[in-house]
Amino acid sequence: MQSKQIIDQITILLLNLDKAKSASQYDDLSGGLPDNELMAIRTRFMACIERFAPKGSAYLENAKNVTGFNGHIVLGLGGILNALKSDYESGYIYTLEELIHSELFDDFLEMADELLNKGYKDPAAVVAGSVLEEHIRKLAVRNQLSIVDIKGKLKKFDVLAIELVKTQQISEPQRKILTAWYSQRSEAAHGNYKNVIESEVKRMIDGIRDFMVRLPA
Repeated sequence: MQSKQIIDQITILLLNLDKAKSASQYDDLSGGLPDNELMAIRTRFMACIERFAPKGSAYLENAKNVTGFNGHIVLGLGGILNALKSDYESGYIYTLEELIHSELFDDFLEMADELLNKGYKDPAAVVAGSVLEEHIRKLAVRNQLSIVDIKGKLKKFDVLAIELVKTQQISEPQRKILTAWYSQRSEAAHGNYKNVIESEVKRMIDGIRDFMVRLPA
């Protein structure tokens, strides 16, 4: 998922804040939307921040500390979302290293997309899977995990993914999804072409893009 798509999603979501403000004559949003609607907005705002804010960033930490009535929390989370949107628009979200890494890998994912569109699902799976594998390695390095075993050999994808779960960098459901994507790459690389599913490769490419945006390395 590209920054523009993220900005567009946040923009649409923030329309709920405008709706809540319009429904109330008070600054704390009281007397307007029913409490269950404010709770729904609050939940969506928090989910969006968790989805798009870099892990360990001030956006997420501040969001977790917003307390009070639903109206207060909606206003607080809305302010954080506005800041997150503004910083995506200004390009402040990524470090220089992350930008270079992201742009380079996005080029490879574009290549995978092009291969897939031309009917070459197996090479597309190999290219996309290789991007995922390298990104997992970079995530491990960023989180002070060794990417080599005691014999000095590079750790396998599955091993690093499990270690990232143990250190709470990714969730167990995420690991299972990533492993399923990587298995498409392995099947293609080993010539098991009948096991490479074209529709899954498309989901794999799009999913890797989204994963890299949410967890930059």
